[in-house]
Amino acid sequence: MRNSTAYHEKLNNVYYEKLNNVYYEKLNNVYYEKLNNVYYEKLNNMIYEKLNNVYYEKLNNVYHEKLNNVYHEKLNNVYNEKLNNLKILKTAREDKLRLQGRLPHLRPRSILLYLQIQNNALAVPQCYRKGR
Repeated sequence: MRNSTAYHEKLNNVYYEKLNNVYYEKLNNVYYEKLNNVYYEKLNNMIYEKLNNVYYEKLNNVYHEKLNNVYHEKLNNVYNEKLNNLKILKTAREDKLRLQGRLPHLRPRSILLYLQIQNNALAVPQCYRKGR
C-alpha cells in the first residue's frame, strides 16, 4: 500500500507540475503577446503620427506659401495698378497745366513740388509757398 501511495503522490506531482507549467506557459505567452502587441501598436502609432505630422506640416507649409504668394502677388498688382493710375493722373494734370500755360518747364522733383503747392498750399512748408 505504501508503494501505491508514493506512486500516486509522484503521479499527482508530475500531473500538477505539468498542469502548472502549461498554465504558466499559456499565461506567459498571453502576457508577452499582449505586451508585444501594445508595444508594436504604440510604436506603429508613433511612427504614423510622426509621418502624418511631417506630411501635414509640409502640406500646410506649401498651402500657406502658395496662399501667401497669391496674396502678395494680388497686393502687388493692386499697388502697381494704383501707382500707375497716380502716374497717369499726375501726367494728365501736368499736361493740363502746361496747356493752360501755368506749368513752367521744371525738373521732375520741382514739378511734384509745384503740384503740391497748387493742390494744397497749407501742407507745404513756409519757404515753398507763393510769394516767399
